[in-house]
Amino acid sequence: MIKNEKDSSPFIRDVGSDGRLYSPSTERNRDIVRDVFSSEMSANARVLEIGSGSGQHCVHILGNFPNMRWIGSDVSEDAKVSTLAWIKHEKLEDQFEGFHSIDASKTDWGVNGQVDGILCCNVIHISPWKVAQGLMAGASRYLTEGGKLFLYGPFRRDGAHVSESNIAFDESLKSRNESWGVRDLEQDVVPVAEENGLRLLRVHDMPANNFAVIFEK
Repeated sequence: MIKNEKDSSPFIRDVGSDGRLYSPSTERNRDIVRDVFSSEMSANARVLEIGSGSGQHCVHILGNFPNMRWIGSDVSEDAKVSTLAWIKHEKLEDQFEGFHSIDASKTDWGVNGQVDGILCCNVIHISPWKVAQGLMAGASRYLTEGGKLFLYGPFRRDGAHVSESNIAFDESLKSRNESWGVRDLEQDVVPVAEENGLRLLRVHDMPANNFAVIFEK
């Protein structure tokens, strides 16, 4: 998704002439996302990212875990170009298995084999609900037994927003696309996860009224 977190402006595109995009919000949250993600995953995990965006999360995590393998994906061609450019720039080609154009609402993602973890940051609130439903079905299909789905972003909690800024953000999302919006973790997301054999494992409080949500197959 070529949009900044909680912002309607595009990524900054002047990082380099090689196609790399730069997201200030990803730069701000990349350390804590890496730390929480790595606390849940083994250092030699095979990971599929849904919604790679600029590719900054990918290279930041891989750069700290040389035995981890990664599969990138997004529906955007800009995201593909940027992610591959970041991989090349950081010399991480040996850890990167490739990039897929994945529409998470579809049943077949075209990925070979299973993965130990799926990372999905800032996607389900800026896409139709069928993407969240497809994400859970795909996670059930592609995760190994005991594999984990990691979601990062804003959520309502048991029917209520957690901050005034999230209320405003939710209203802004819905004004741009009526099928978007901040999802309710307990009332919307968890039931769909459970229908697909995923159990809620942990919820980590994150900066800027966001959460990291871990499901296990």
